[in-house]
Amino acid sequence: MKTTLKLIVINLIILIFSCTKDDTSELNTQMPTVVPEPMQEFYNNHKQTAQTFQINASSGGAITGTKGMNFTFPTNCFVTANGTAVTGNVDIQLKEFNTKGDFILNKVFTVSDGRPLQSAGAYELKVLQNGNELKLGTGKTYSAKMVPNYYTPQMYVYTGETSSSASVNWVLIQNASTTVTQLQIDSSSFRNIFSSSDLNYINCDHPYDSTDFTPVNGTLPDSKVAEVLAIDNNAKMAVRIYAGHTFQWNYAPTGRYLKVIAMYFENGVYHLSYVDFTNNGQAITLPAYQVKTESQMVAFIEAL
Repeated sequence: MKTTLKLIVINLIILIFSCTKDDTSELNTQMPTVVPEPMQEFYNNHKQTAQTFQINASSGGAITGTKGMNFTFPTNCFVTANGTAVTGNVDIQLKEFNTKGDFILNKVFTVSDGRPLQSAGAYELKVLQNGNELKLGTGKTYSAKMVPNYYTPQMYVYTGETSSSASVNWVLIQNASTTVTQLQIDSSSFRNIFSSSDLNYINCDHPYDSTDFTPVNGTLPDSKVAEVLAIDNNAKMAVRIYAGHTFQWNYAPTGRYLKVIAMYFENGVYHLSYVDFTNNGQAITLPAYQVKTESQMVAFIEAL
């Protein structure tokens, strides 16, 4: 009798743990820990190719990118990874991100720890000699000039940290030498000028007021895993929102004219849905997906 009772208890324990395991497994299926990449191949096909320049490290020099960004490097400012001074010619690789389309196509979204930034432009700058990446020497800086297409007060300099998904998180550089000076060139053009002691990803940004956010809830047209982006229609801002069938963006700026875009690639076809609205905290529902060619998708993004 005691043996039978003991077997019943053991079986009950096994059953309880089996149920618990099944529930957890189902939960993980509904909430995957790995972020899906429904548009990764699209991004790979359309990311920028770096522009390459050459200057002499000993004498310094200036370069200007095709989108108008200008950089001036002083004499003897580069060192190797172990701190050895560099002489001779060095190669400078530059990518300029000056539009919302640039940010999206290169997965360089304007986000700092999940909070949106409105940008006056960003860039990725690498300096190499014989294929080895260099850095700036201690106390050395270079100057950067960026040409925004609108005036935004109180710009700050952020450095970009990349993640395994190749997206960028922007971190404020709290250093007096990175103060941004704005000069008016003519009635319609401004230059943001600053010096930086950092290479790689740099962004000239203005954060939204941290108290001026109203969450946006939304529903996608179907249950497909889509790439969901939020765009400010009146500023350079592009934020990536990870979503399933529904989504919530907690840092949506209040009163701003926004666009939410959903897109995915399946069976050789691109699918696109979007909606424009002024954010007052309302729930939004995206319309049915439109079928697009790859060139139509690129044209849509570049026109944002």
